[in-house]
Amino acid sequence: MVGWLEPVWRMREHSQWAGGGRARKSGFSIAEIKDWPNWVMRRGKVPLNPRTGGRARVNETRDWTDAATAWRASQRYGSDGIGFVFTRECGVVGIDLDDCLVEGRINGFGAQIVQMLDSYTEISPSGRGLHVLAAGRLERAVKQEGIEMYGWGRYFTMTGDGFLHYGEREICERQQVLDALTVTLVPGLLEMGDGWAPVKQMPAAGDSFREIRRALAHLPKKMAYDEWLTVLMAVHSEMPGSEGVKLIEGWSPGSAGEVEAKFRSFQRSGVGLGSLFSLAGAYGYRAGSVRAGDLRGAL
Repeated sequence: MVGWLEPVWRMREHSQWAGGGRARKSGFSIAEIKDWPNWVMRRGKVPLNPRTGGRARVNETRDWTDAATAWRASQRYGSDGIGFVFTRECGVVGIDLDDCLVEGRINGFGAQIVQMLDSYTEISPSGRGLHVLAAGRLERAVKQEGIEMYGWGRYFTMTGDGFLHYGEREICERQQVLDALTVTLVPGLLEMGDGWAPVKQMPAAGDSFREIRRALAHLPKKMAYDEWLTVLMAVHSEMPGSEGVKLIEGWSPGSAGEVEAKFRSFQRSGVGLGSLFSLAGAYGYRAGSVRAGDLRGAL
């Protein structure tokens, strides 16, 4: 076990509900969800009850505990690790990207999804896939080739093996992105490239100037103020300097000096590029192919 699953826990007494009433705009920290009673042990992909060592049911809260208890039980029973159970009430959605990592390279589909969600991401137990956690809700499960999305009635194996800088992110609120992905994925897969890019070249979300500019080009120059401000925050999250200001001013400048003033005033907003891509998607934007040549800002 690696990362935050190391057995050094500082836990509060957990509440006796299973994720009730916790949906909120800002999302959740990894430390926070450890305290939730949504955790099980696992053997392979089979969920196990930390209290009994028997099989756990994903629709029975009595079979789950907080992460610390599940971890200690895993050590006692010699299981393969622990996992997190999704419920309608907890406000966390799991995105499973299968077989997107091969010999240190990430495929274009996986890279684009990770960038759009821009939330906590870790490497799956096989080492070939990624698990992304995002705050939000799903009206239905999504299961397509290469990607599955669940908001309840399933559990994810958890490794704590963070994927690049995305492993240091919080579980961010991404409802708009989840809605856009659901609408796009259910009829068929996103139209994205199938090329492979080295993991070391995976950029911070938004390093692709071309994709941001393409998304902005689909947006009307005059939008509702709150939407306009969301776009500014999204671009600022990845391009907080003069380059980002010029990009916005070339799209929708507002009053003289307004964009620059807004950029100076922004603190950590929790708004990322996923919000930009989601808004642009309503006006016909579709993410372009992500290939090695398109990825900039090598880590």
